[in-house]
Amino acid sequence: MMPKKLTAVEKLLLRVIEKAQARAEGWEPVSKMVYPYLVQELPAELIEHEPIGDEGMGRVRLSAKGQSLMEAMAYL
Repeated sequence: MMPKKLTAVEKLLLRVIEKAQARAEGWEPVSKMVYPYLVQELPAELIEHEPIGDEGMGRVRLSAKGQSLMEAMAYL
């Protein structure tokens, strides 16, 4: 199966996660409105995520593959 091309929104979300995780020891807290969207829309191999509590919030960070992708995108 061919990997799908990332959309502009997906690239933006990955950049936001990358910048945020640099300040938050690797994990970025995500609101209950955004968390389900990130989990559903971003490729699972590019992020790691965990729910926080029972209210739908979570936290997210780039996976090793996601971090490698972001490093490569810096050269493109």
